[in-house]
Amino acid sequence: MLYIVFLFLIINTFFGAVPIPNNVTVIILFICWAVGHKKTFIYKKSFNLIFIGLVCSSISCWYYRGQTLLESFQGLFYYYGILFYFFLKYKHFNLITVEKALTVLIFAFDVCYIVQFHLIDYGINFLNIQDWMLNDKEIEGNRLRVMSSGLYNLGIFFGLVKFNKTKKTLYAIMILLGLYVMFLSGFRQLLASTAIVFVFYIYKMRIRFKPKQIAFMAIIGFAVYYIYQLPEVQAKIEGMIYRNEIGASLNNKSYVRVLQLKFYLNDFFHDPIEWFFGGGLPYYKSAYGVWADRNYQVVDWGLLGQSWALGILTVVGFLMFSIKAIRLKVANEYMYISLWYIFLLLSSVTNYEFMRNGNFLVHGIALYIVELAAKEYKNERKNIIFNNHPSL
Repeated sequence: MLYIVFLFLIINTFFGAVPIPNNVTVIILFICWAVGHKKTFIYKKSFNLIFIGLVCSSISCWYYRGQTLLESFQGLFYYYGILFYFFLKYKHFNLITVEKALTVLIFAFDVCYIVQFHLIDYGINFLNIQDWMLNDKEIEGNRLRVMSSGLYNLGIFFGLVKFNKTKKTLYAIMILLGLYVMFLSGFRQLLASTAIVFVFYIYKMRIRFKPKQIAFMAIIGFAVYYIYQLPEVQAKIEGMIYRNEIGASLNNKSYVRVLQLKFYLNDFFHDPIEWFFGGGLPYYKSAYGVWADRNYQVVDWGLLGQSWALGILTVVGFLMFSIKAIRLKVANEYMYISLWYIFLLLSSVTNYEFMRNGNFLVHGIALYIVELAAKEYKNERKNIIFNNHPSL
């Protein structure tokens, strides 16, 4: 377990706290791929399509935008995090071990985020938060983006599913911390997507609350209400309301997302070939990167924005492994992976959470867990059939 946790933290630079060069982390990730890619895995088609898509978008960027292949390779550093999956395949960790590691990482992220949020106003910036995230809005204050933020929202669903099965306080705490971090992050889309997935899970599981469960859920409800009343959370909620009041919605023609959409649909691409293969992901040191930093960016349009940068092939690859993770049959206790991917697809209409820095490392763990859980489920079904029909 500690092996997984330590390597994960090295690759994501301890949530940004330790300045480990990207070149080092990328070498580690490609070693992970080298030792594990020969293992049989169920995402081969989607991974191959992503690889082809990234190569094609880099060539397209070189041809149309003048960014070299090396610069494009450097610009894609955080996407290589998904290669962590191959390290898990190579070591063949079991589900219990990986879930223990995931639990440690989720709590580590939640604690680091919360502590950093409250210390940042005192000038203590141990996670090296970039200046543009500080005092982002005059009402709601800081909106921190921290490496591997997918851990806290995955933790919400991990805690929900495990709490429903075990009723352990640990998982209730995991839910509450995750929701607190989500409020502090201040993203309207993420809160709405979480609410939808919660309702879907209750409907899917046909949960019938017993008196003891009702009492415990009431305690959690009071805890959520307490979190809701905290001054920093109230500030975030006021900020969300304020953004709506000043026209930060898609029905406002002057809203930046509307302007971005018009720009990329009408003015950005040279021809249909560039549109299909993508304009390339800007590397901040290249001339194209400097241009992109001064103009409209793709991050506010989620997976659609990714298609503008990385091409349709790459995004189809993302969708393929996401849908597979949702559709794989697993025991109910591992359903949290499918819930997380439903959440990501819902929120990725106008949010960057699916691709946020460090989150492809989380994808690597999630895809490994659901693959292993599906194999376990299939084997258990075979055993049940054999025991019921020993003549087979």
